[in-house]
Amino acid sequence: MANVFFVSHPYNPPTNVKGNICRWNTGREHWRKLLRSQGTRYITGLGASPDEGDIVFVGEWECCSECAPCPTNDTRLGYLHDVFLTEMDNWPHILSTDPFVFGPKFYCSCCKIHKTANMHPGDIILFGSYKDCLPGQMLLDTVMVLEEKIPLLEQPEHRFPYGYSHVTLTKVHPDSFVWEGRMYDDTPDGTFSFVPCLPFPSDGTTMQVNMPCVIDSTICGIPIKVGQNVGITELASVDSKTIFADIANKVTAKGYCLGVRMPMPKKRTICNILK
Repeated sequence: MANVFFVSHPYNPPTNVKGNICRWNTGREHWRKLLRSQGTRYITGLGASPDEGDIVFVGEWECCSECAPCPTNDTRLGYLHDVFLTEMDNWPHILSTDPFVFGPKFYCSCCKIHKTANMHPGDIILFGSYKDCLPGQMLLDTVMVLEEKIPLLEQPEHRFPYGYSHVTLTKVHPDSFVWEGRMYDDTPDGTFSFVPCLPFPSDGTTMQVNMPCVIDSTICGIPIKVGQNVGITELASVDSKTIFADIANKVTAKGYCLGVRMPMPKKRTICNILK
């Protein structure tokens, strides 16, 4: 069995754009962006061999990004964003990126899940929204299969990748914890974390499938509880692999791929972008 947690968030497009740079989010509301990831490993369906290339997906990235015209007919997210790491010294209020899906592991330290004590390895978090879609549907941008709950106190200095530490953990209370995701590289025939994605159209054409991904909110015949905070659905009579397969197959049936390994964004130095 496994529990399915639906974590809802607003699909606010960034408002902090100056020229072709979207600056670090210093506001009060989290953003969702249409992100491009280069050299990403993805699969077209369960059991398929991995492909590698540039993809686009919807996710959270509160650090800086470079903006380009959106290659989709769905304009609710505004721009296509190429993400990178940059310094944040002396910035008064900065929002953290959560969940964090770049690098070898997915991580989640969301304040909403800290109110939910009954999470266990193998449980599944669906990040998305129940707004802007029909009843019985949900927007879905990240699927995270939980692997390990890690208390932050007394962790060695290099326990986490620099990018995650820099973009997220600097804003997380040290007496807290994060969840690490189970990854495709570890269990390609089992359950693993992924983002619904599409190969990037390098020829400049418009993508025929829009982002974000919208799927049926009934999993294994059971309606998933969605709401403003965390909806918890216990599927006691169904094994976790069946639950996972139903979610993944709903995504690929809509024409999306499963992004399973997005490289860590590179560091860049940009001066005066907050002035």
